[in-house]
Amino acid sequence: MLIPIPLHDEFYKGHVGRIQTLNSLPDYQRTNYDIRNLARSKGAPREGEPTIVSLARLCQIPLEEYLQFNTLLPYHSFYQHKKSHVSDMRWSTGTISRCGTLPCRSAYYCEQCVRGDLRRHGFSYWRRIHQLPGMMWCLKHRSPLREYTAAFPFDVLPDKVINRFGKSAQQGSSPLAVRRFLEISALLLEQRKLITESDFKLRLNKLARSVNLRVSQRGSRLLPSDVAMKVFPSDWLVSVFPRIRGKQYAEYFPAIDAVTRVSSWNSATAGFIIVLSILFDRADDAIAWLFDDSPARISLPLQSIE
Repeated sequence: MLIPIPLHDEFYKGHVGRIQTLNSLPDYQRTNYDIRNLARSKGAPREGEPTIVSLARLCQIPLEEYLQFNTLLPYHSFYQHKKSHVSDMRWSTGTISRCGTLPCRSAYYCEQCVRGDLRRHGFSYWRRIHQLPGMMWCLKHRSPLREYTAAFPFDVLPDKVINRFGKSAQQGSSPLAVRRFLEISALLLEQRKLITESDFKLRLNKLARSVNLRVSQRGSRLLPSDVAMKVFPSDWLVSVFPRIRGKQYAEYFPAIDAVTRVSSWNSATAGFIIVLSILFDRADDAIAWLFDDSPARISLPLQSIE
């Protein structure tokens, strides 16, 4: 069984799909099964090892390195819930096990990236960055991504669906606020530092209050979600937060507004990034403030949005 080394930023599910293609295996489930069996034949320590752990083992790549560069875990887990949880091992066993089992019906690709891959490598691959929430444009080429939908979309390579399947996720170039969101998302994906959610939320709470945003469920100030509805295109915003479609002005929207509440937990990463995107005019300033305690350089004129 051929097991190729993953490329940088090759999405884990796409890596499994490329193995399926190389070995002419019938489907995605069979590929996962054969990867685990091969790992056991080469000394994997126990029955039931997750496919992603077996694959890192077969590629002779440290598990944490594979998770860092080939999964979305660095994006979804850029913070830890408690200081005591900050350790050398960034992800729990349960989180790692769930990483490859979450259902996914859509895969995204950039036509220019695919054509470049064919010239450079002789094959195409699914880029991890293109699978980020809200990533409907390629940051490199500034062109709309195309969406391929199937029961197991990653079991074929992107060049096999280009021009035959897939619809544009968006049209035209990405609006400025969306581009800032995408750039912060991409920088988070490459980030290896850890922060604690309580410390981060306390700082974000103070920053939001400093620009007169409401940080509680009740009050008269603008909510972060009110600002988001003004500065982000509605169709794009709904694609990331489907339930925001029915939100009214001044109505509390937890997926976004709860991220500034110190007592609120388990907020989605996209909500954090929305708030950072409306507070900061530059993605690198947001990341520097977030991880390096750099001074906040806020330049978005929130007063003009009211």
